[in-house]
Amino acid sequence: MSDLQSYEISLRNQHGPLPLRTVRGESLRGLFYNQLTPQLADALHKFGQQHQEGMTAPYSVAILADQSNVAGLRVTTFQADLGNQIASAWALLAARRASIRLGNAMLEVQGVKPGQYNGETFSGLYEQSPAAYGVTLDFLSPTIIERGRHYDLLPTPKALWGFYVRRWEQYSSILLPPNFLVWVERCVYTRRIKMDTQSGYTKGEKELNGLLGTVDFHILIDKDDLPASRVGDYLKSWQTLALFAEFCGTGKYTTEGFGRTRYVRAFGLQVEK
Repeated sequence: MSDLQSYEISLRNQHGPLPLRTVRGESLRGLFYNQLTPQLADALHKFGQQHQEGMTAPYSVAILADQSNVAGLRVTTFQADLGNQIASAWALLAARRASIRLGNAMLEVQGVKPGQYNGETFSGLYEQSPAAYGVTLDFLSPTIIERGRHYDLLPTPKALWGFYVRRWEQYSSILLPPNFLVWVERCVYTRRIKMDTQSGYTKGEKELNGLLGTVDFHILIDKDDLPASRVGDYLKSWQTLALFAEFCGTGKYTTEGFGRTRYVRAFGLQVEK
């Protein structure tokens, strides 16, 4: 049984290009729910209602773009076989070239295909992650990072991996090393940043600024930080959570097109001085 799934849904606007800037997150989430069975839509909606109690939805939705226009959706899930149910619903729409509404636009569903890392498990994700000292993440849609009750644009290691840890611990049975986030805050540094900001909208004209771009993170470990025998466990867990970002996204509004994240590469298999 696969825990982690990703699908890409091809869409075509029936009246010419649909610019990304015209899409509202609330409409995107509504479009996603409307294509599911009532039972599945209700089950997913309950996660949103429980968000203030610490529950998070087991999926993310992002827009696939072609030259700043909507080309489709990327849906990822991290709860066992949830993705199969979602993919089946969209495959039925694609089979009859159904028309669906996104805001004021009518879109034709043209196809559904598996995305990268589709069919993976939490244990498989951990096993394939290297014990490396560096990782590159690419933030592909506006990413809004929570900092207490407010939002921030700085991709600090503590904020990012704190987000990934909360989702991992909610849905995965694989335990992280003790005091993992304390270690992240102490040992993870930004090495290179190439980023910009871009506006996104959840509804109406309420504009939210999010970060876009690529960030290299690396580890600097002093001899007093960890016993040498434990370093590999922490590095591997750190890389696993970075790869998990492919599914859970990063930050706020990941079910409304924000925070799409790509795991670019691991680097530094030896200790970097």
